[in-house]
Amino acid sequence: MTDSHDWLAEHAALTALAEHRRRRNRDMLIAVLAEYGVATATIEFDGSGDEGQIESVTLYNDANEVVGMPAITVSFTETASATDEPATTVETLDQALERFAYDALCDFHSGWQDNDGGYGTVTLCVAAKTATLDFNGRYTASDGYIHDL
Repeated sequence: MTDSHDWLAEHAALTALAEHRRRRNRDMLIAVLAEYGVATATIEFDGSGDEGQIESVTLYNDANEVVGMPAITVSFTETASATDEPATTVETLDQALERFAYDALCDFHSGWQDNDGGYGTVTLCVAAKTATLDFNGRYTASDGYIHDL
């Protein structure tokens, strides 16, 4: 059976678009963090029971000391679908870091806040120019036993 709509091609296009958006926002955030002397940013999240949220956004300098959030705005790229042009929104740095984490969660672990949920950290390392998502999914397990009596 042939479907007139190529779902695999659409999925591949959306995946490529999401990756492009993530890399663009990651690179922008790392450049801004570097400009303000931030070595590492961590964004902690937690969710379950159909609710999830960012717990904290923390910035560290090279001495691993917590530093304040710069009161600045940045241009953040968002995309709605493979047919839409990417849009740019202006957000505070704090909002952009949260949005970056939410986008990564949506891209890699959609539904992360449902049922038993999940938790973890998104870390941006300025020196390495990397961002990582450390995700821990919760689940309920059952062990069954049958005994002859």
